[in-house]
Amino acid sequence: MAADLRVVIDLLADYQTSLGAQRQLVAESHGELVDRFRALVEVYDGTSFREFTAGWRHTEDAFDSYVHGVAPLLDLLSDKLDQLRRVDGAQ
Repeated sequence: MAADLRVVIDLLADYQTSLGAQRQLVAESHGELVDRFRALVEVYDGTSFREFTAGWRHTEDAFDSYVHGVAPLLDLLSDKLDQLRRVDGAQ
């Protein structure tokens, strides 16, 4: 059983690391897109711009939801990994 638990711990730890790195990359990429959108706002106007802005706002909300939504998952993974490590250490 201890070997099986160790495999689960290792896989969850790898997933936690990967998810954290992905979250960081998405947050950084989103920041770059926001900067470019601000530059676009300064030179673009009209109906097309208003339509584009509506789509952009939807996309921006999706980025924000992802970045902020992953944080509680990372916390949960951390807590569960701590619990599993304690159980594994007690065996």
